[in-house]
Formats: sequence, C-alpha cells, structure tokens
Amino acid sequence: MPYLERRITRAISTTYKEYGYEEAASWFRRLYYDTALTSPSTYGCLLKVTEPSHIVFGSDYCMADEDETVYGIDAIDGYEGFDKQMREAIYYKNALTLLPRLQSMVADTHYA
Repeated sequence: MPYLERRITRAISTTYKEYGYEEAASWFRRLYYDTALTSPSTYGCLLKVTEPSHIVFGSDYCMADEDETVYGIDAIDGYEGFDKQMREAIYYKNALTLLPRLQSMVADTHYA
C-alpha cells in the first residue's frame, strides 16, 4: 500500500475537495504497517511514507508457514535501512507501545 500513497492521495484530494493533498497524505503517516509477507524491496518505500515507530512485525500466522516467517525475519535483519534500534522497535517495542497491557506479560522476559 505505501507505494500507492501518491495515487490514492491524489484521488482523495481531487474527488473530495475539502481534503487537501497534504491532509490526505498525512493519513498514510498515521497508519501502522506490519511486515507480514513483505519483501525488503518494499521497506524503503515504507520508510518514506511513515516513521519506523509505525512499523510492526507481522507473521500472518497461521496463513503463512514457518518458511515465510523465517524469510520475513531474515529480510528485516538483512535490510541495511534498519539499524539495531529500528529492528527492536519493529520486532516488539512498537507493539508494546500500541498495546501497553502486553508490557506486564513480557516484564519477566528478555524483551522487557
């Protein structure tokens, strides 16, 4: 979806005159995106549309098999545009921010 941002934003701002282009574009920055069944070729585009704090790890369990999940982890780990802090945020910190009740569930693990 991030690579369609300009197309969708233009469609919204020309169809609904009450929304300017910048306002419609800001909606994409507020969304959260998961990494389920994605490839590294999409990450650069995603980082141009939103902040790293709006990217969360996704596995598409149980639709995706273990090989797909491993591929997704390897893709995130291997993407040069993600530093260590960004990876930690994607893997779990962003989810803990979005779902604060999870924090107490992981308080005694190495993820806390």
